[in-house]
Amino acid sequence: MDYMRFFSKGSDSNEWHVKNPSIDRLRQIFIKANQNSANDVSVFGTLDYRHELQNVAANYQVSPKTPEKTYAVLMTERDCSNSGVKIVKSSGNTGCGCVDIRHAELVGTKDNFSKLVLRIVQRIWAGENRVRLYTAHAIIGELAVMSRLEKGIEENAIANCVLCLSKSEQNFEFPNGSSVVRMVASPNGKADDPIESQRSLVSILRPPPWYYSATAKIVRFIEAE
Repeated sequence: MDYMRFFSKGSDSNEWHVKNPSIDRLRQIFIKANQNSANDVSVFGTLDYRHELQNVAANYQVSPKTPEKTYAVLMTERDCSNSGVKIVKSSGNTGCGCVDIRHAELVGTKDNFSKLVLRIVQRIWAGENRVRLYTAHAIIGELAVMSRLEKGIEENAIANCVLCLSKSEQNFEFPNGSSVVRMVASPNGKADDPIESQRSLVSILRPPPWYYSATAKIVRFIEAE
């Protein structure tokens, strides 16, 4: 299993691709602190892109805010093992069961994490896609799916998903023509409304890969100009 570490700044993403990367700077970005050791570097396991998007969306709703593009750096179990970084399994706190079970914490010294980010850079230079970008509308789509789940998610997590959706831009236009994709929480969604009244209406023109395998009940509507 691979593991992913989130960060939100595009400038942090660029640091992994510069000609002469600073290992100290990358380590600080990775552990989000300038310290000698890190015992609570939170990561989430992933087997594919759908897992990655679920992990990002589930963490987004913990502190509801307007969905924006998010970045992550990926590492493998071998990366960690060869760098002396330990992977300690622990339960996440997103309220989404399938995501929380993938949670782990990385434990190691400053030197261990320097070796880890160096190895990640080496793999990037070898052509591997280790730095990921998740667009706002992809995150919104996954939040919409989560807001319709009936099992494996806590009620407050559903409410938070809906709150995130109510803060988001509602319309996305595909480049292929006249149809509009709409993802809306409710016409005038408010955080204190009953959850059921804010259940997401997801309007999609071309269902993304996660749509077909999601257990959520999705309402599809296409509005053509």
